[in-house]
Amino acid sequence: MSNTFTIPANLLRPASDTKRLQSLDLIKGLLMLLVVIDHTGIASPWKDTRIYSMFEHLEVPAFFIVAGYWFSHKSSLTHFLINKVNRLVIPLIFFMVLSFGYDLAISLMDGSADISLGGCIHASLHNRANYPLWFIRAIFVALIIFYGISRISTCGRDTPRSEFPRLVAVISLMILSNLIIIPMLYNPLHSQPFLSRYLCIPQALQMVPLIYLGVMAGRYHILERDMPPLALMSLAVIGAAGCYMLAGYNDLHLDARATENFTAFYGCVFFGGLFLFSIAPLIGHLPLVNYLGTNSLTVVGTHAIPIHLGEYAGITEGWPIFMLTLLCLPFLVEILKRYFPHFTANRDLIYLRNPRGLQTDKRY
Repeated sequence: MSNTFTIPANLLRPASDTKRLQSLDLIKGLLMLLVVIDHTGIASPWKDTRIYSMFEHLEVPAFFIVAGYWFSHKSSLTHFLINKVNRLVIPLIFFMVLSFGYDLAISLMDGSADISLGGCIHASLHNRANYPLWFIRAIFVALIIFYGISRISTCGRDTPRSEFPRLVAVISLMILSNLIIIPMLYNPLHSQPFLSRYLCIPQALQMVPLIYLGVMAGRYHILERDMPPLALMSLAVIGAAGCYMLAGYNDLHLDARATENFTAFYGCVFFGGLFLFSIAPLIGHLPLVNYLGTNSLTVVGTHAIPIHLGEYAGITEGWPIFMLTLLCLPFLVEILKRYFPHFTANRDLIYLRNPRGLQTDKRY
């Protein structure tokens, strides 16, 4: 009997074969643009304004709403974990190695490289091109937590009647996390760097309710409904106004340290999500933005490299480095997709046979 196991193609299908909603890719592309704008320093002059705070609370948290749009807890734990390892963990390790190689090359050129074992380990975890990768760790942990909540609270069912226990579980975790768990993890007396810095547990716990928002949006096919343009414009105005007003609260931080304002944080992200999900069907398709959205994982893992290469070459932050990054990203993305498809979630590296032919939801 063969020991080789494979997962059916319809369970772990490559991202390139998945039927995508253009509106969802547009949302992810807009969020990626905000991330690149933030990291290239274009918005630095407006850092103390409410508009900047509004965008800051959209660029990353709204990604968790998008992740929830395709979420399903129907598959077994084994299938779920293999899916997320293929789509998140393997790319994360690959991007860490890639960023370490880039940083080592730069360090060798300027004579500051520490090639000892300890130096290499430290550089692989803390190098200059590695900092955006916390997002991949956080979304992986958040999806696992939400999968566990969903399976336990609904007993594996996916019916309207089973939704109330999951809602109660998500709200309970939100309150418990923001009032007790997250402050404890950031308390200097009980600090756990491994949990907070490397596994991003505080950020993951903070984002679980946002995944639930995405699940509800996906369940009711929000982006696939034919709504009148006037209704979408009205919802977009309401979302923008609500996000703008709530973004004015002081000490609303993504790093989850200011948990006393967590209700304002979730309200800000909710209205921001309403804005994005309303304008996306109105805009439809923007080639470059949709391209960034379709390849958002690779963009997250590589966009810091051209930024730091530009800085090394003497290009200061601002529009020049922003344009350089946008010019380099398509080349980086296409090279990695072509030569490293198994490490960028374009093809699956790990397969597992499903002997019972379990029918699972094909959504992300």
